[in-house]
Amino acid sequence: MSADLSVSKVNHPFPQPENPTDLVWRYMSLSKLISIFEAHKIFLCRTDLFEDKYEGTLPRIDKELWKNSDFKPQYIFIFLKSLRESTYVSCWHINNNESEAMWKVYCGSGEGVAIQTTYQKLRDSITEKNMHIGLISYINYENEKFPNLQGSYYPVNLMHPFMHKRKAFEHEKEIRIIKPCWELIYDSLDAPNAKIERPPVMSFEVKLENLIESIFVHPLAPDWYFEIVKATTNRYFPNLRIQWSGMVGNPEY
Repeated sequence: MSADLSVSKVNHPFPQPENPTDLVWRYMSLSKLISIFEAHKIFLCRTDLFEDKYEGTLPRIDKELWKNSDFKPQYIFIFLKSLRESTYVSCWHINNNESEAMWKVYCGSGEGVAIQTTYQKLRDSITEKNMHIGLISYINYENEKFPNLQGSYYPVNLMHPFMHKRKAFEHEKEIRIIKPCWELIYDSLDAPNAKIERPPVMSFEVKLENLIESIFVHPLAPDWYFEIVKATTNRYFPNLRIQWSGMVGNPEY
């Protein structure tokens, strides 16, 4: 028995930025940047492996909708678990300015880099089918629910659990690329007791020279670290702009 999930491919009202030229950032370690340079790919992580255990889950109200739907309880458990284990995402930060919080959270106290691009360039870099991009919506998982879907067989859009997060993460201003692997979900529904191989990471190829506008270096990094980032980047993309974080410097009194 294979569930018909085709309805999930329609009615995707994921919010989009008002201005597609808004700046988008990805803060990371130098080693992760090198892995992107080497592979010419963007990597997506499986959602059930995220630190936040609410990733890919439903608010309390929507859980009740599923329980009261035509699905059997055991089917719902298998389905939602498989959905989390078979959906991959890449997380970015939209902000026309740098974020001190993002430097601290994703790069630590003194080392790290940030890829800077625009929403339009990130969106245009996606060439594979069945991938989506949009703004994360932040809601209260205790007393709010996902948007209603008219005429849908499912109580919620199947991608809504991955395009919503708790309000505690609102500071992240997240843009998310999402790739649901429907074939893995089909397999788990057809054989719920079978061991299905799900890679922890997936990727898609991009033309990095078209995507990346600048590489920013951590505001508290030492000079030698900046030179390493510059030399490393130049080996792959000699024309790519490398610059210090705009937060570098001392205030004038």
